Amino acid sequence: MSSRIDSINDVRGIAGAWRKGCGRGSAGDTAPAYFSLRVLTSPLLSDSLSAMTEDKDVWSRSHRPIVVVTGAVGGIGRHITRQLAGEGYEVVGLDRGDAAKTDLEGVAVVGGVDCAREDEVRAALDSEGVSTGRLVGLVNGAGLFTISDFVSSVPADWTRDIDANLLSTVAVTHVVLPMMIASGR
Repeated sequence: MSSRIDSINDVRGIAGAWRKGCGRGSAGDTAPAYFSLRVLTSPLLSDSLSAMTEDKDVWSRSHRPIVVVTGAVGGIGRHITRQLAGEGYEVVGLDRGDAAKTDLEGVAVVGGVDCAREDEVRAALDSEGVSTGRLVGLVNGAGLFTISDFVSSVPADWTRDIDANLLSTVAVTHVVLPMMIASGR
């Protein structure tokens, strides 16, 4: 795995390493038995950094390229968030969990966001000043998987899983993609 996130393959490499470290999902594990990561970026994230400047010390918060990461507080989302922040991106993390419980220094994490709801996503991004111009990427890392046998599962489990794994991707992308297009990305 490279030290920079230059392509979707690098993100998949991080995902694979994270998943391997967590083991196979089972009752009580935090590792999902099913894993999917959806990434939407301008052609190469690294192009945005190269176009800015090679001297990261002169970047200010108002000039760094922005990447939005869902599921930023835990699991793979946290690892990708750390990697991107370490490379100089301004990362805005969205998570349904408590943002105060994160150890992600220098990253704007908005907690309590139901990413399956466009109004909550829009409000969270507005609260962090995310708009067109510097937005270069989106990592839809939010997701979960309820581990139970089918017979004892209840519709609420399936609804929660579909909201987290499918509808959150659709809702966040629906909010972020027009911003990226307006930015010329």
